[in-house]
Amino acid sequence: TTKEQITAQEAQVKQVRAKVALIESQISKSTLYSPFEGVVARQETEEGEIIAPNVKFLTLISEYQFEIEANVPEIDVGKLTVGNKVKITFDALGDEEFNGRLFYIEPAETIVSGVVNFKIKVALENPDPRLKSGLTANLEIRAIEKPNVLVLPSFSITENADGTGVKLRQGRKISEIPVTLGTRGTDGLVEIVSGLNENDQVVVDLRKK
Repeated sequence: TTKEQITAQEAQVKQVRAKVALIESQISKSTLYSPFEGVVARQETEEGEIIAPNVKFLTLISEYQFEIEANVPEIDVGKLTVGNKVKITFDALGDEEFNGRLFYIEPAETIVSGVVNFKIKVALENPDPRLKSGLTANLEIRAIEKPNVLVLPSFSITENADGTGVKLRQGRKISEIPVTLGTRGTDGLVEIVSGLNENDQVVVDLRKK
């Protein structure tokens, strides 16, 4: 065998290896890899069918790691912060409660029935195999938590052009004193920042309730 023959054979081997690499590359491009562990929920096409780019041909869902999308009115979105705790119930599971956290607030608005909303996403902290994609969820978002604060029911507070105040009993005397309000809860309670102390006796006009 001459040196020229050996060089020619080596060149043929390189050509074959290049063809093998090309075929392996084509095979790898024809294989689909899921970005997460899950289950194929729906297949839109048949085996052997040629699919055009940007056409959905199957639906893949996570087995347990679901997220919840919801729309929040613009009047409330300013109260929310990524990381807020969320209490979740599902219509399909009755009053059973699940825990979650707000992990995304969309920066751009979404118009729903002519009203400005902002899309949010909530992640479940305690996945359950009973949960299915498409279930209706009810969210209670804890936007602000303040422990050990002084609160009064909103109907016990007078609010007018002169400010906010309450009727305070001091012995046999009842006088109206100004108070500074803080956070308002969804349960009708209002934080009293200043003006009152714990155990002060506030007089309530039940006709306002």
